[in-house]
Amino acid sequence: MLKPSEKVSGRTSRNARNAKRNSARKESAEEKAQDFEELKHITAVSLLALCGISSLFSVVGAKPLNIFFGILGAYCIPLAFLLWKGLVQPKLSILLAPLEFLILAYPIVVAFAPHFHIDFNPAVVVTVICAGIPAIFMLRTRGLLEA
Repeated sequence: MLKPSEKVSGRTSRNARNAKRNSARKESAEEKAQDFEELKHITAVSLLALCGISSLFSVVGAKPLNIFFGILGAYCIPLAFLLWKGLVQPKLSILLAPLEFLILAYPIVVAFAPHFHIDFNPAVVVTVICAGIPAIFMLRTRGLLEA
């Protein structure tokens, strides 16, 4: 039979091992969370760059309205680079205003295009809307931009 002092030391060493395992699990969970945040950041920046590149394609042989939208969308390319490098102030929500404008304006242009004979590139519209919304959502949930 063990003496009371040995029981305490056995429990203490077991508790120490358990505490060590728990701290290792916490560190592992923190590393996984950090890796996930980094992956989300890279994905958001890639989606922003995709919006900018597709907007540049809409400028080729386009009418004035598409040139305006193309130049406005091309703003996403330098913004993606600045966010990727971390050179932008993290609290500036105004940075995504041109992309948000495009996401709101493109459906209106598409809706009234047949009535006013407006020419637009449907591939660019779909790309900007489908890539822009998740990019904005990911950047806002990451804490880079606040509403």
